[in-house]
Amino acid sequence: MEETLKLVEPLAKDLFHEKSDFILEETYNSLISAMKKREVALRQVLNIASPPTSKEEIDAFRKFIGNYVVLLRELQQLDFALTSYVRNK
Repeated sequence: MEETLKLVEPLAKDLFHEKSDFILEETYNSLISAMKKREVALRQVLNIASPPTSKEEIDAFRKFIGNYVVLLRELQQLDFALTSYVRNK
């Protein structure tokens, strides 16, 4: 996860500083939001001191995993949209 975070951080910064016409696209805002969410999620997991053990902790972690899966699907959809944008430019 640390390796993924090392890749996500500079990509998110690059996207934030983007100056091309791409920033006018709806996909741009969605991509920025998804990258920020992923960065936050990765940091949350890396900051867990010990594995969840109580029922509440396990339930919370399951919910987190479910939300992360949704985020990954959103990123896949954004990947398709970005590929389409690049091909049409």
